[in-house]
Amino acid sequence: MEKLRDENAKYRQRAQGADELAHELHTCRVEATGRLADPTDLEFSEEHLDDPQKLTAAIEELLNRKSHLAMRKPLGNIGQGVMSQGTGNVDLAGLLRAGTK
Repeated sequence: MEKLRDENAKYRQRAQGADELAHELHTCRVEATGRLADPTDLEFSEEHLDDPQKLTAAIEELLNRKSHLAMRKPLGNIGQGVMSQGTGNVDLAGLLRAGTK
């Protein structure tokens, strides 16, 4: 009887480990879409692991209900950072002369 209990305990531990890995995989797949600020906001579902279209649909549905959960990363040129145009040299005297006219 004790041998069966030990064997059953091992299977429960393996199942718990598999569940944890499934949750982690779900979180990684949601994060890879780049649609949610926090990938844990989407509730876990095994269907999302099997079918990417269901995952996308679930994210869309969540964002339609709660738009504040969307990723807020600015895209495009927002006027910051290194600019590709110009040689990198700034003519301060030229800027001052242009401002005094």
